[in-house]
Amino acid sequence: EISTKRNGAIEFYRFVFAIIVCLLHFRNYGDFGNNPTAFFGGYLAVDFFFIVSGCFLMQQWVNEQKQNTTISAGFSTWCFFKSRFLRLWPEFFLAFSSLAILLLCLNTTNFKDILINSFWEILLLRQSGIGSGINGIFWFVSALILGSAVVWFLLCKFKDDYIYFGIPVIFFLVNAYFYQKYGYVDLTSSQSSFIINDGLLRAIAEIGLGCICYKTAVYLMEKLHGRFTGWRTIAEVLLLCLTVFIMWRTRRDAKDFIMLAVMAVFIILVMQNDSYLSKLLNNKLSLLLGSISYGMFLNQRFFILLISTYWPDREYWPMALTFLIADILFSILALNFCSFIMKRIKQTERC
Repeated sequence: EISTKRNGAIEFYRFVFAIIVCLLHFRNYGDFGNNPTAFFGGYLAVDFFFIVSGCFLMQQWVNEQKQNTTISAGFSTWCFFKSRFLRLWPEFFLAFSSLAILLLCLNTTNFKDILINSFWEILLLRQSGIGSGINGIFWFVSALILGSAVVWFLLCKFKDDYIYFGIPVIFFLVNAYFYQKYGYVDLTSSQSSFIINDGLLRAIAEIGLGCICYKTAVYLMEKLHGRFTGWRTIAEVLLLCLTVFIMWRTRRDAKDFIMLAVMAVFIILVMQNDSYLSKLLNNKLSLLLGSISYGMFLNQRFFILLISTYWPDREYWPMALTFLIADILFSILALNFCSFIMKRIKQTERC
């Protein structure tokens, strides 16, 4: 079976794709215009995150099913949601507070508007279709936690019926809807015909795809463990290069739907942790880089606003490098600060 320990290769790729999506947002929100070398297709990194999250969700669900199958689907989902919320919220709130303070200092809003507009955003429920917020980038966190809760409930309630029938049907229906209405997958906070936001539909479909990826990876590990290692390494490298190239040059179009399949195959290979490249990347540095990828995604808007306000009319790449360094360093500090606070809280609870 796939090890429950953190996969160093996956963590490294999370960091790489976090950089790519940060560069996309830096171009979009930093007023650089149509820079042709700034990862127009970086939004596909979000799909990578959703699929990987589905893999780990499925791994957690399978392990819990082995331990306890008598708990109700509703209560199990509540426990899962609470655990996920407590893990994601501290860094989220720190990033939210930092951005809110900067906006107040720049006199672009006031405390009352922040509180009213961001009430549901603070609770990570923005993707339910209620409220707006101060940072459009935060849609991802809400979609991730709500989409994961929906998938977890369906797994608990319907088990194999959902895995082998429900997930494929939902995935193809959602993407057929996206293809017919928009022609691409980069949907975030737009209102769908189903009341909830398109970004949440995207999350549910792709987290489900991640569940299938995990099951496929487990099956292939049983059949191919230690075999065709060289060929699988070549395939992993080629798929990685193709994915990064498409993110570099593409724009929103029908290629997005093909790239979902490409990234799914890539993730299946990496999840097995059996290629030469995956073994090389399975180290402490990769684990560290992966651990700050979430913070990098959250904190990027703060530095984009700061740089675009105080350093206008500048070249893209020198400022992008400065932006990334600041984002990475701040994310390391934020991760350690939140870990320290949560550890002290747990110690207090024991006392």
